[in-house]
This record gives sequence, C-alpha cells and structure tokens, in this order.
Amino acid sequence: FHLSWSKSDNKKTIQVPMHLNLKKKKILQNIKEKKILMLLNSELLYNLRIRHQPICGQILEDYSLWKNFINNLDNKIRNNLIIRPHPSHDSWNLVEKCNRDFGENYISKRSLLKDDTNRAKIIVDTHIQSPFFENMKTGIPMITLFNRTILNMDTKTSELFDIFLENKIIVQNSIEASTHIKSIWKNPLEWWNNSKVMYARDLFTEFSSMETKNNLLFWKNILNKHIKNSEI
Repeated sequence: FHLSWSKSDNKKTIQVPMHLNLKKKKILQNIKEKKILMLLNSELLYNLRIRHQPICGQILEDYSLWKNFINNLDNKIRNNLIIRPHPSHDSWNLVEKCNRDFGENYISKRSLLKDDTNRAKIIVDTHIQSPFFENMKTGIPMITLFNRTILNMDTKTSELFDIFLENKIIVQNSIEASTHIKSIWKNPLEWWNNSKVMYARDLFTEFSSMETKNNLLFWKNILNKHIKNSEI
C-alpha cells in the first residue's frame, strides 16, 4: 500500500490528510493586509526525472510569463508586491533577474514562508507543489500563474484543473492574470468566497487535501494499524 494526499481508485492507495502542519481549510471574512505575494519557482540546471514542472531552461520561459504579469499590474498594486524566490536553489539566477527587472526592494528577505503569507492580501503562486497545497488552506485569496501544456493527471484531477481554470484559481495567461488581480483587488475575499470558487475549493479539499475531525489522530491510527499488520 502507499499513502497519498489525493483520492485514488487504486485499492492499495490510502488517502490521508496533508501533513503540512495538519492544517484545515480556513474561510476568512476579512483581510487587513495590503501586500500581493508572488511565490517563484526554480529549477536545477539538469533534469533528474519526468514531471509536469518546467524542465531545466524552460524555467526561463516561465520567468518571461511572470515578468509580463508584473509589468502589467497597476502601479498601486505593483507597489505592494512582494517577490519570494524559491528557497532552496537559484541555478538560473532568477533573483539577479528580478533585481535587475523590478528592483531589489521587491524581493523578500524573510526566511519563513508564513512570515510573508501573514502580510499578504493576495497570493500569486507559480507552480503546483507543496506551497500551493499549503496556501490553499490559509483562506487567503490565491491564483496560480501556471502554463503547462502537458500534465499527467487522472480524470478527477483533470476535471478539478478545468474548474480551477474556469474560476481563475489557475490562470495560464499573464495579461488575464493581471486583469483578474485588478478586478478583485478592492475586495479579493468577495471573489474567493463566492459560491463557485468555494465549490472548487471544496472539491480540492475532497480530492487532494482531505480533512478529518482530527487529522493527527487519523495519521496515528493509520500508521499504528499498518505497523501491527507488518509484524504479523
């Protein structure tokens, strides 16, 4: 058997709650913060495996997408921008490019992700990895600027992806993304908590980020059960 965040029809797959601080989805009623936080992706110089993320130098194509998005933001919004580079590596010198194209004052110097999300009014993610899953729990309105033409997804995940596109939780075009940010900037929670987007968020919880009454106890019971079975 194996454990997975995502729901699966495979009988050997057990869906479990996310272990990222075992958070449950928040529904915020107000946000006092003013910043727009943009989380950057990065890639190694050489590819190690097949996946749906950009490979090697393809990250530079993504950077062009991000740059176009930022340059099309209204000045009022752009002045509140925080750019958070990928924390583990910068093989393609993306921080240097950001400093050159936007100015170093926009680059976050904070070490912990939560220190930046705590001052965000809107989050703009750029890849569907752990931060995406974690930020979907915060209640802070989020879009993901993500343009990949080939994705390895099962039918349910593909349907969810299409719903995210329809509701602009995922946006594939930089101009569309900046226009959407402008349209929701005054009160992003009005968009994030509307019935259609909430339906998409609930589906995400069901398919890819399940919640139980006690997530930690659920993990404990699952692990204890299979430890005992392995000893028989």
